[in-house]
Amino acid sequence: MLMTFSFNTDGIQCLMFLYHYPDIWYEYATWHAKCGSIDSAIKVFQRALKALPDSAMLGYAYAELEESRGAIQSAKKIYESLLGDGVNATALAHIQFIRFLRRAEGVEAARKYFLDARKSPNCTYHVYVAYAMMAFCLDKDPKMAHNVFEAGLKRFMCEPVYILEYADFLTRLNDDRNIRALFERALSSLPPEESVELLVAPVRQSY
Repeated sequence: MLMTFSFNTDGIQCLMFLYHYPDIWYEYATWHAKCGSIDSAIKVFQRALKALPDSAMLGYAYAELEESRGAIQSAKKIYESLLGDGVNATALAHIQFIRFLRRAEGVEAARKYFLDARKSPNCTYHVYVAYAMMAFCLDKDPKMAHNVFEAGLKRFMCEPVYILEYADFLTRLNDDRNIRALFERALSSLPPEESVELLVAPVRQSY
């Protein structure tokens, strides 16, 4: 529920009634930033996260604002707070932090964190896919991307969506031989009821 206000009056009054709506806090902070008052926008985000400490949306928006003004260490601390102890971090938290590290500290920092993140028992296939595609699309390193997808198979061979993401990557490489091999390996591991999505995938790709 996004609304447009003249925040010099209406927005402040609106927050009195919609204190627990992250969209309103976001609009208020963004209004300050667009008006050139970055310090005021930061104060709004800080107030917002006190009101809604579990709002990942506000946390990421705040981190992006800090990064945009060159406050890299402040942004990093925000991302780290969203990760918590790392054990129970969401896939999105891992992915966003990897992307931040690549922008702020370089490819090697992102790689190092990915290697740590994948050790977490709660690390999902989304993290592998995101990192592999980052290596492929941004770093122009298809070999690294391929290695990441292969490493993910050890954990996610029984995840049809992961198999399809890997197949899509191989399709971009025009690697028909390995696509066929991937489907053969996956179909031999998946129970019949979970194999349907893979069986119809080549039909979908042909249109």
